[in-house]
Parts: sequence; C-alpha cells; structure tokens
Amino acid sequence: MSPLIPVGAIITIRKINENESLKKYDILLFKNGQRLVCHYFWRENQLFDKGFIITRSIKNMTEDLPFSKTQVLGVVTNFKIGPWLKIKMHLRDILP
Repeated sequence: MSPLIPVGAIITIRKINENESLKKYDILLFKNGQRLVCHYFWRENQLFDKGFIITRSIKNMTEDLPFSKTQVLGVVTNFKIGPWLKIKMHLRDILP
C-alpha cells in the first residue's frame, strides 16, 4: 500500500467477525502464503460462494485473485484512503 502506508510502517488493525460487511476502500491485512499483505477491499466476488472477496493494490490497480474472507486478519485503522485518492482511482478505472 505504499506510498499510503510506507514499507515497514507500524499498523494497527481491528479484527473483523465472520458476518461483518466490509466497505469499499477498507484497507485489509491478510496472509498470502507466507507474506502479510495490505490491499484495499474492492468487492465481494459474485462468481464463488459468499465470503470470497476481491482486493486491489494502489500501485497496479488490477484486481487480485478472489480469496476467502477468513484469510483477512483485520482492517487497518490508522491509515485511510482519502477522498482525492478514491477519485483518482475511479478515474483510472473509467479513463483509457
């Protein structure tokens, strides 16, 4: 999530429960193999069972592969995606 969250930064997370709804642009901490990853929540996956989600990184703006919501360790609470970055990301989605 660099440059929003610098590499090596200390983050705080809030655990989520199984039935909790995630909000678009929530920054999630999840485990991908042996790595810890922070990406933002994009949407629930409609092709698989409920509980599979799709995230994105700020840098490449492509959707990650769907994964189970149970892999999410928590929502980052001390960093947020601001309104201008949200607008920029939306524009990159709709403009060639």
